[in-house]
This record gives sequence, structure tokens and C-alpha cells, in this order.
Amino acid sequence: MTTARNILIEAMRRRILLLPAAGGSIAVKCAVKMPPDFDSDFADVLRQHKPALLKLLCSKRHLAKQVMADEFTGADDATWYSIIYSLLDNYYDPLCGAAIEHLKASQSTISRHNGGENTPETKG
Repeated sequence: MTTARNILIEAMRRRILLLPAAGGSIAVKCAVKMPPDFDSDFADVLRQHKPALLKLLCSKRHLAKQVMADEFTGADDATWYSIIYSLLDNYYDPLCGAAIEHLKASQSTISRHNGGENTPETKG
């Protein structure tokens, strides 16, 4: 079964960045020239699943914006790791990648302030 998440993961495997674009479209970007395995079949899959992909991409970017605005300050470890896991699906998106780094930096700052509790160094 093909899901929007599976398509996004496949795009990442192919080093293709998918971003929501103006007018309800999806921008397809590569760091270098379009990879040889970007075939017409994959393009057809993107077109067929465009509404679901667009919804997923927009939700991940919204989550990333919330992270960057520190809306999850004080969240427990399970919430933090759940957010990171969700954003990893679209790590090549600069906003999602920045949000993951922001979360990791915030989490290590919190660990230092609470006396090192729940850090790998203090778990026994």
C-alpha cells in the first residue's frame, strides 16, 4: 500500500526534496541534477498522491514552525522524540532539519539545567 509517508521516504532515498509550493502544487528539488532514477513512474506516483502528499508536507512544516517558536518547551522526552521522528521523514526540508537541530539543542540545555537527569551520561 502506497502512502504519502512512504512516497516522502522514497523521495528522500532518491535525494529529492518535496516542498509545498504556491497554488497548491509541490516543488520537486534536487541538490544536483535530477537523479537518473527519477523516472516517469515516480512522477506519476507523485501526481496520483498529490493531495495527500501536500497535506503531509504542510503538516510537517507547520510542526517545524511550532518547534522553532518554542511551543513545545517543557514537553517530556517521549513528546520530543515523537516530534523528531515525525520531522525526520522530511529532513531535507531546511525548515524541518533546522527544527530537529533546535529540538536537540533545547533538549541538551534542559538536561544541563535539571542536573543531568535523563541524559545518557547519568542513566545507570
